[in-house]
Amino acid sequence: MDDLSIPCVVHLLQLRPGEFRRFSDELLELVDAPVHAATRGYALINLAMHCQIRGDASCALRWAESFTLRWAKENAAASGGRLFQFMLSWAQVLQGWALVRVGRRREGQDVLWSGIGLLRELGAKAYFLYSLGLLADVSLLLGQVEEGLARVNEAWGLMEETGERVLEAELHRLQGELLRVAGKEGDAMRSLLRAAVVAHRQRAHLFELRARVALARQLRDSGHPDSARRGLERLCGRFAPDLEVPEFQEARALLASLRPTPGSPPHPPRESPPGAAR
Repeated sequence: MDDLSIPCVVHLLQLRPGEFRRFSDELLELVDAPVHAATRGYALINLAMHCQIRGDASCALRWAESFTLRWAKENAAASGGRLFQFMLSWAQVLQGWALVRVGRRREGQDVLWSGIGLLRELGAKAYFLYSLGLLADVSLLLGQVEEGLARVNEAWGLMEETGERVLEAELHRLQGELLRVAGKEGDAMRSLLRAAVVAHRQRAHLFELRARVALARQLRDSGHPDSARRGLERLCGRFAPDLEVPEFQEARALLASLRPTPGSPPHPPRESPPGAAR
């Protein structure tokens, strides 16, 4: 399964939609193919995870519930096995995140915490780390700043222990967004800039887009629209204009809103924000 799932994630993060769809279609074929039940289960979970990485909660929910509401029941005889428990816990985490995102917040939080508790018991540290990121994301959505920052801090510790850094940029971004809500603008700016730098270094273009858009909003709202505009111009110039990624279209829309209209007065100069020149 890794020979399909890993290329999917790589192409997804590096914004190669054609290649991503090719590998994703092979995963889709496994869902209805005459394969071992575990292979079908992994296909369902990976499809849900790819939707989650894209931020598509409805899609993630559909595939996660295909696992938890159908596959798990069909394979209940294996429910005592470690593999079954691991797969179920990971599906519950993805399902819980998606439920919160589509507005079923109380139900989603219960399912999410249930899956996380089981992952903790199983000692699946890499997936537990991913789950902490989802908890931070949910906390940001719900305005639970202290909870979100606590989960990010927990994730930093686990990242150092495991060496797993796939979500490093996203954790910096979530930390920055949470700090911004907390009113700590300087710390938020530094975290968002760090997120963009890490994502760029890792060639995780999807995460870089998210970080740069969040940073541009922060710059705009703190009175530095010109710095925000220049950063987005450099960013958008790196990609084809017809790139079909919501984050890229969001970046372009924000850039358009920051460009001065004919006859409008220039923005008064202000002290440069931390790291804006980068």
